[in-house]
Amino acid sequence: MNITELAKQAGFEHNTLGWTYTSGRLDDNLKKFAALVSAQALEEAAKVCDGVLGNNNVSDAIRSLKEVQS
Repeated sequence: MNITELAKQAGFEHNTLGWTYTSGRLDDNLKKFAALVSAQALEEAAKVCDGVLGNNNVSDAIRSLKEVQS
């Protein structure tokens, strides 16, 4: 998922005015966006470990960090 899709998932939208948030509080939307970006980065790191080392404890440990952040 790219950064634009993550922003939209967090409640932001892009229109002629630029980026706006569609509902809720801005700080809540930003926190959700930050959590989505972090989870995506952790998953990408785990995929690299899978590719280099095969499915292993390192990639499992990285993926478990996503649960800690929730």
